[in-house]
Amino acid sequence: MTVKGIMMYMACELLRRADVHDASKLKSPEAEMFAEFGPKLRGMTYDPNNPSSEYEECRKKMGVALDHHYAHNSHHPEHCPLWKCPECKTVFQENKSEGVCPECGPTNLRSKLEPHISVDGMNLMDILELLCDWKAATLRHNDGDLSKSIVMNTKRFSLSKQIAQIFTNTLPLINDAGDLLFGELDGSEEDKESQKEDEEESAPEEEEG
Repeated sequence: MTVKGIMMYMACELLRRADVHDASKLKSPEAEMFAEFGPKLRGMTYDPNNPSSEYEECRKKMGVALDHHYAHNSHHPEHCPLWKCPECKTVFQENKSEGVCPECGPTNLRSKLEPHISVDGMNLMDILELLCDWKAATLRHNDGDLSKSIVMNTKRFSLSKQIAQIFTNTLPLINDAGDLLFGELDGSEEDKESQKEDEEESAPEEEEG
């Protein structure tokens, strides 16, 4: 297969993902929860490292819906359960049969391991969809800024300096996409209605980030 063919295959995968992105929000238990709490969360400033009490309360009430959303959408870091060993700092995927650190061995019981939410268990398609998700979320807020979201989420998801830099390097391209797709929504009523429907499906973890 040629380079062109491989790139076309990857492009088709992105198109497939775009078509089914967040489809789980249209079904229970997500649909009713996002319909109730989505409008409330859109009025809150996104800061995952210093969330307001109101923001945390909304997320708590949406617990079942969020768990379902993460489980069915691989572009969220929470989708793939990871563990971090507090002794050797190794990060690894969950092993339900043993629950031990692959470096320290069976003497390191699961009770000592720390849950680790990061992008380490994601592939390149997941990563790109995640960045697009963050960009779309910033467009729903007057103070939305993808560069700030990258900084905040670097800490939240323990992004490496290299991944964070790649995200930053992609800013001009993805910002151009946002301007092209959403910069002229003052046109048709159909476009406005489409944007409104997209906003009503927003998830709390996506609020400005």
